[in-house]
Amino acid sequence: MPAEIMSSHLKDLGYKKISQKCNIPRDTIGSIIKKFKTEGTAANLPVCGRKPKTPAMALSNLVKTTTVLLLKTPTG
Repeated sequence: MPAEIMSSHLKDLGYKKISQKCNIPRDTIGSIIKKFKTEGTAANLPVCGRKPKTPAMALSNLVKTTTVLLLKTPTG
């Protein structure tokens, strides 16, 4: 599907006509074209680093408690 979108884009079709032709929302067409221009491909690329084991909510709570503790301690 991204190949069809890119070939239509290279034929100077607008986002609206491509979205009507492929039956995909215009925002999605724009995202695919933008990704192709920046990365050279529309495929999902691997990301660097290990995924965090700490859930987002636990990380948020950890940040809150450390900032509260830092505010309560005397500063030298």
